Amino acid sequence: MYDVKRRTRLPKHLDLPALKNLHLDYVGIQADDSGHAEPFSTCTELTNLYIDECVLVYPSSLPREVEGKLNVTNATLSNLTIKDTLTHKRMGPGANYKYVISTPKLISFTLNGSPFWASSLPERVKVELQSSSMM
Repeated sequence: MYDVKRRTRLPKHLDLPALKNLHLDYVGIQADDSGHAEPFSTCTELTNLYIDECVLVYPSSLPREVEGKLNVTNATLSNLTIKDTLTHKRMGPGANYKYVISTPKLISFTLNGSPFWASSLPERVKVELQSSSMM
């Protein structure tokens, strides 16, 4: 099993305004004292984001019962892939967090390994499901 504590850590906010493409594999995303992270909102040119096997890393002072939020908020993001993300992991047992996605220009959303309801997405968003057996 991969040691969560040894993952590369992404800060709470990325200050990379010229970044267009970001591919994250096995990265810990640092949450604030309320259990929330919003690292992509300041990437003002970001169009493609790929998240695979990433976890939200909580501060040690945060109680385990707090539900965290990974906010994928970005005004320019058009393609989002979330694959095999470990939404149940934390720096120990009992973690719980969810994604909050706010991307007005999103046209492609690929999700593998996480539940979602396509009926709640705008018509202009193309949803593609991939099963692990197809990989």
